[in-house]
Amino acid sequence: MTFEEEFDVSFKASRNCTNNMISMDARMALRELLLSAKVEGRITYGVYPSVRKLGSEPNKVMLCIHADNNADEDVALHIHFTLMEAFCREHHIRLLKVDCSENLAKLLHNNDEVNHVSLDTLDNCRAPHPRHRSNSEDFVCLLVDFPKEIDATTGCFLEHYHVMAKEMPFPHISVAS
Repeated sequence: MTFEEEFDVSFKASRNCTNNMISMDARMALRELLLSAKVEGRITYGVYPSVRKLGSEPNKVMLCIHADNNADEDVALHIHFTLMEAFCREHHIRLLKVDCSENLAKLLHNNDEVNHVSLDTLDNCRAPHPRHRSNSEDFVCLLVDFPKEIDATTGCFLEHYHVMAKEMPFPHISVAS
């Protein structure tokens, strides 16, 4: 998706955001985006799967999320995050920093009516749904792929992101649970 296409879609969606979701803040927009991406199977969980995906299919990635609560304590994680930030900047991938991986884990473990299995497109094998994951390290880094069609929820999040990105290159927000 080119910048012009994204801008047109984002501009159209911004009218929906301001009319239908006026009270939705960035935290709620992120929450709704993650929940819809989870249902559609568009989330890659964990540092190493995310690195593989960025290396093979960077054009499919709409958003990279880093939970930076442990990055200062874990040198290896800090190095991975630094390299991923540089990669995201170079490839114009949005990067968002969130307060803690535990909040992401709670959010993405909740509301799990469907016990589905997602297809790991890199390995062409079935990957367990995040509900079955017990390791919180899977939630320190997430990638969210572009949806087939950008809806009002995605457009609203993109609008919030672009406003926040004017303040700082990689915005930092808290995750709404």
